[in-house]
Amino acid sequence: MQVWYPSQGADPFKQEDFLQLDPELEFDREVYPLGLLPNVGVVVGVSQRMSFSTAEFPCFEPSPQAQTILHCLLRHLLQRDKNEEALRLANLSAEKPHFSHCLEWLLFTVFDADISRPSASKNQVSQKK
Repeated sequence: MQVWYPSQGADPFKQEDFLQLDPELEFDREVYPLGLLPNVGVVVGVSQRMSFSTAEFPCFEPSPQAQTILHCLLRHLLQRDKNEEALRLANLSAEKPHFSHCLEWLLFTVFDADISRPSASKNQVSQKK
């Protein structure tokens, strides 16, 4: 599972594994990832924002950012039929501050993937008409 930015010289859209990447792992391109906090379940990064002060020109200030990854890990385990590991990870993460938000995001991404996937039953119904 690739969770970092591709190298400067590589085009990520031409890589063979591009279509296999989890869509949730596409981080904000304005945020530079700095590290992983596994005890909280987030990727920490920094971005810049404009600060307008009394100076004539705007200044750029660093701004810390965080993105949860628990829903990505749970979905990854569930897709590979590792239900016991997913349950163990969920139990270990139940007390984390963003746990309910991660479960909501997991549910949303599963429903979104199911809706956007062309199913065989939809194709069969349209062919009978």
